[in-house]
Amino acid sequence: MFQNQHSASIGVILRDCKGKVLMSVSKREHEVNNAIRIKMLAILRGLQLSAHLGIHHLIVESDSLILVQELQESEPSMSMVGNVIKDTKKLKNCFQSCEVRHVGRICNEAAHRLARFAWNVNDISLWWESFPNVIAQVLWNERHL
Repeated sequence: MFQNQHSASIGVILRDCKGKVLMSVSKREHEVNNAIRIKMLAILRGLQLSAHLGIHHLIVESDSLILVQELQESEPSMSMVGNVIKDTKKLKNCFQSCEVRHVGRICNEAAHRLARFAWNVNDISLWWESFPNVIAQVLWNERHL
């Protein structure tokens, strides 16, 4: 989050079933000043990008256990990001299958670094079948360790 600019950023990585990066994204979000809201927007933006690509089966990973639990609930959310959760649940239904999983922060390091990289982005930077150097070491570590 960039408090002095009233904005925050997200990082999204789309991988195939073998872990190969298909797309990576750094995006700045404006008028966001809450960590839970920005994590929820990251999930929503990832789903939006995936839906436009015609992907039918998706596994979403987030390091926010609270949001993962909210997205797994069938009841409407009463949280302060309830409207974004509602929109995200609706979008999840557009996929043949869309599972939401909790992962530890260490497993989400590449997305976290992409989010920090968005400091250099006006709106959105997208890499198709590629990624910026800022996550190259993390991806190498994931493959070899």
